[in-house]
Amino acid sequence: MKTNFINTSLKVRANHIAFLCENLDKTIKEVKHELLQIAPNDKEAYITYKNKVYDRLNV
Repeated sequence: MKTNFINTSLKVRANHIAFLCENLDKTIKEVKHELLQIAPNDKEAYITYKNKVYDRLNV
């Protein structure tokens, strides 16, 4: 029974990680899209937020 609990707990954690990764992927794509939208008209904001995104991803 203890083994079943441990296996179930690990599966729940793995599913949670998969869910977080999927959301992260969607968020990154959305941020990239928004950055590309502002790039032609506001280079300063584009560079500032692009650098913030890179900094966050390097942590």
